[in-house]
Amino acid sequence: MTRDQIYPRLWQGSAPGERVPFDVLVLCAEEWQPTSKTFPGTLVVHAPFDDTPDLSRPLLLTATKAARLVEQALRERKQVLVTCMAGRNRSGLVSALALCMLTGADGRRVVRQIQSRRANALTNASFREFVEQIPAQRRRSRTLASP
Repeated sequence: MTRDQIYPRLWQGSAPGERVPFDVLVLCAEEWQPTSKTFPGTLVVHAPFDDTPDLSRPLLLTATKAARLVEQALRERKQVLVTCMAGRNRSGLVSALALCMLTGADGRRVVRQIQSRRANALTNASFREFVEQIPAQRRRSRTLASP
């Protein structure tokens, strides 16, 4: 499994083995949704969706709901791993949305941050372009920082 820290306490990566040193594990791969029992002691969030260029309403709702949970976990200072099969696009979309919510930074800046820390992240043009269109929020609760 490969994973990279993209923000303090936020990691993005490929599907983990049975042991994960995280408080929260977000499973984004539609085709890989093991039971919560597989990861004892870890809060497992099931947020399955497909890595597709079609940004359907259900896909965006699933990703946004997962991002809100990630944002809350980070505010509670929990260690979070957002994962899909390769740790690139689906996990990248959820991580990016969570960072936009948490920091108030614009989507372009968030995409650059993630891509600088995780090779080949957000290569799905639909996902990347969706995030890049998110404007900065007026009040920033936190700044984007180096892990």
